[in-house]
Amino acid sequence: LRQNAEPDIVILLVGNKIDLVEKDPSARQVTTEEATAFAKQNGLFFAEASAVSSVNVKFIFEKLLQGKCAVFSHRDHSDRLVRNL
Repeated sequence: LRQNAEPDIVILLVGNKIDLVEKDPSARQVTTEEATAFAKQNGLFFAEASAVSSVNVKFIFEKLLQGKCAVFSHRDHSDRLVRNL
């Protein structure tokens, strides 16, 4: 993504299916700490979510939109905004 997208791309790393981990902690493949560290090292937002239980789904979309809006508010993208939507 970083090689082919705009330099100010907003990337969100999402650990999905946390509802399964809540039921069975041994089902976790990556610890929250590992994912958080990876996200921090790579300049990503990170959140865990569950589409089944709706945990953090709205938050993730809001975070993504906030990040994208912040990028547009700092630069004049009026001509690119229409193309990117």
